[in-house]
Amino acid sequence: MDDQTTLWLTATLFALTYVAMAFGRVPGLRIDRAGIAMVGATLMLTTGLLSFEQAISPDAIDYKTIALLFGMMVVVGFLQLSGLLRRIVLAALERIRSPRHLLAVTIAVSGLLSAFLINDIVCLAFTPLVLHVARQRRFDPVPHLIALAMAANIGSAGAITGNPQNIYIGSHSGISYLRFAVRLMPVAALGLVLAFVVIAIVYRRQLATTADIVDNHHSDKNNSNELTEKMEKFFGQGKIPSILTNRLVNEYSHITHAVERGQIPIETNEILTCAKEIIKALESYNKDQYDYLMKSINE
Repeated sequence: MDDQTTLWLTATLFALTYVAMAFGRVPGLRIDRAGIAMVGATLMLTTGLLSFEQAISPDAIDYKTIALLFGMMVVVGFLQLSGLLRRIVLAALERIRSPRHLLAVTIAVSGLLSAFLINDIVCLAFTPLVLHVARQRRFDPVPHLIALAMAANIGSAGAITGNPQNIYIGSHSGISYLRFAVRLMPVAALGLVLAFVVIAIVYRRQLATTADIVDNHHSDKNNSNELTEKMEKFFGQGKIPSILTNRLVNEYSHITHAVERGQIPIETNEILTCAKEIIKALESYNKDQYDYLMKSINE
């Protein structure tokens, strides 16, 4: 194979691979970006454009970047599993009172964390939380999700560990972490401010209304009061410990409106106590229904 043919074949395979990766799929085939990259690399080897020794040599693969990237993903993975990232985000988002406030907090938190963690992980970890808060407060989630994506990319430019490109630059340039951050963190901060301004202008209608927040707050409060009244009416005033009533109301509100508490069940002892009280009350107030209940569980 002469040099001209090698050049054109290499350019063609490279271009086709990157076009397919840009679209994310190949029509008629069930293959994702990782699969497309593997197919492109395999074709480069099978056509003889690249030998196996060349493909695995340090000239072709930057092992320092891959090692640091892998280590960062492991650290972020443990942080995510520990619940720390969730707590940080929810602590920042739980006091949101307006769409613009949510927009600012989303950009600030995701942009800051993306500078020190991998930006892709930040997007994956924060997307369900931002969606949850936006839907709970009846905000349009679109501008906030766009803000998350933009802020994660902009903020990642502020430090070496923000994205793979920075890791590559840092490992080959010899620039220290602090020096890199001092130079680029102000640029990233300016970019985050501009992102907020642009999104606030483009989505000004979606970010303008705040009336639904008050309605939603009163609705939550009314639901809690209604639940308490129903329990007191069923058990009778003072016949069930108030601490259990309050705990059940608290669990009910968290299960319906908060991600982090909705995944934590009520303790077994409280479930048993509540069940006993319900059965006792049922036996006293409606013997027929109590008998049907016992019959259904073969008692």
